[in-house]
Amino acid sequence: MSGSLPRISIVTPCLNRRDFVAEAIESLLAQDYPNFEHIVMDGGSTDGTLEVLAKYPHLKVVSEPDDGLYDAINKGIARATGEWVGLLNTDDRYASGAFKLVADYLSRQPNLDMVSGAAVVWEQQGTHQKELLRYAGAERLAMAPEMLAQGAVVINARFFRRAFLDTVGGFDTSFPVASDRDLLLRAALLNPNHACLDGDVYHYLLHGGSISINRSSGSVLPRLEEDMGLAEKYLEGSGFPASFRRVLQKAHSRFASDAVNHALRSLRLFRAIGYAMRGLRFNPLWPLAFLRNLGTAVRRGLGKMYV
Repeated sequence: MSGSLPRISIVTPCLNRRDFVAEAIESLLAQDYPNFEHIVMDGGSTDGTLEVLAKYPHLKVVSEPDDGLYDAINKGIARATGEWVGLLNTDDRYASGAFKLVADYLSRQPNLDMVSGAAVVWEQQGTHQKELLRYAGAERLAMAPEMLAQGAVVINARFFRRAFLDTVGGFDTSFPVASDRDLLLRAALLNPNHACLDGDVYHYLLHGGSISINRSSGSVLPRLEEDMGLAEKYLEGSGFPASFRRVLQKAHSRFASDAVNHALRSLRLFRAIGYAMRGLRFNPLWPLAFLRNLGTAVRRGLGKMYV
């Protein structure tokens, strides 16, 4: 039976996640999918995480120093043997039946490069979990640069054909948080054969220590700075289609506007001036974009979640 199902490699970066990692592992085992491997790239945990991992003999655990989250993921992907690759965070879960949903679709559409399913953000409230956000459907999961440059990229709810991922290239470790956005933008430039599934695939857990989702006000400005830097990488580059550059210019203007607003609200005037100068550098009409984005930023709130 397993020979007829595509082999799926799941890569989990890990460092001192004793209190979370078991549930992530169990969500994979609960898939009841016979043809998968789970690679855990541990950065040298000292909190008992390795003892938890040792309870699961099916895991492929590598514990060694790394240069951060995306370096660990790159190392894990290099070890993957599956035809398809997915990424599971230690504090998240795969939705029940996610692998069967993906495999059934691939049996009907065998030439796909990527498959994406719905992602749900949950928050623990006492003994219950409350659903906060749902990213579903082509309007939220499309591989369109317009969506990926500014929106939530939900990379964990996506599965990549290994051969396609090799063509895209690894994660750029110079972006400690925004490397997932960068990889998907590079993937979009290759015009992948991509499908969006209707069912739930991935569950994000919102908590104070989360990297992928965090609504703490202290996390917003560093993320905006990194998103600006990512947009600048493409705007300063060459060989990109004019339509792609326009998308990145619009995204950069929004990130700069949000950064200015956030800096002003926290009384960091010189930083606000610096962000404004960066906005003007890549868009001479940035002041108009700033005014246009101001109302939007106020409505949605600058302490938004990122996924």
